Amino acid sequence: MRVVVIGLVVCLIVFAWHGDSASGAAACDHYSGEYGSLCDSYLHDNSDWWSEIPDEAAAAQPTVKFTKSEPQSGNFRILGLSVWGIMVHWPQAVVHALGRANIVERGDASVGRAQVCYESAEASDGAKLIFEQGECAQGFYLIRDGEPFVGSDRCVPSALVTRKLRTPTGLGIGLTRAEVVKVLGRPSGRKGDSLIYSYRIKMKKTKEQIEAEHHDAPEFTPDLEYEDDLSILIRFRNGRAWYIYAASNTC
Repeated sequence: MRVVVIGLVVCLIVFAWHGDSASGAAACDHYSGEYGSLCDSYLHDNSDWWSEIPDEAAAAQPTVKFTKSEPQSGNFRILGLSVWGIMVHWPQAVVHALGRANIVERGDASVGRAQVCYESAEASDGAKLIFEQGECAQGFYLIRDGEPFVGSDRCVPSALVTRKLRTPTGLGIGLTRAEVVKVLGRPSGRKGDSLIYSYRIKMKKTKEQIEAEHHDAPEFTPDLEYEDDLSILIRFRNGRAWYIYAASNTC
C-alpha cells in the first residue's frame, strides 16, 4: 500500500512539473520570497532596451510640458489591469489575470526594476506585453518585434497577447499617427518618431491603497490624496505604432 501511495505522489509531482513547463515559463532558479511563491531572477544586464526607467532616471532627460487635457483612465488599462495609480498587489495581480510567470529584476536604486513578460503564443505575431515596477513607477509596455534582449526566454506565451490587443479606449500597436491622436488628443511633446503624453493629476487613494499603507506603517495616518505623473510614450515605425508605454510615477 505504501509503495502505491509513494508512486502516486511521485506521479503528481512529475505531472505538476510538466504543467509548469507547458505554461512556457522558464525553469525557476531562485525564490527570494519577496514575491511570495513566484520565481524571481536578478540579471546583471541592461539589454532591456524597451525599459524607460533608466532613461527617466537620467539627469539629461529633456523637460516635457504636461498636457492640459484630462487623461482617460482607460488608456492606462489593459486586459483588466490598470496602472492608473499604483497597483497595490504587484505582481500578484498580474499573474492572477494572465497566468504564472517569472519575475526578472535588473539594476538597483533609482534604476532598479522588476519585470513580468508575456508574449504572443504565435511566434509570427511578435507581440509582447511587459509589466514593470520601479522605485517610483509602475507601467506596461505593448511592443511588437524590436531588438533581442537578455531575459526574453522568461517571457510566457499567452493567447491573450496579440498585435490586435487594445486598451478599452482603442489604443494599441499598429495604429497610424492620426489614429493615435484621435484616441489621445494632441501630444505633450515629440521625440524623434515618438509621441509623448504627460499628465500631472491629483488622485484620491483607494480603500485598498489606504489599507496597505496602514498595514505597512500603522503608526502613521495615510494621506487621502497623492500627486501622480501619468505618461504615455508611443514609438512609430513605417508610419505605425510598434511600441506603447503607459505608466504612473509617484516620485
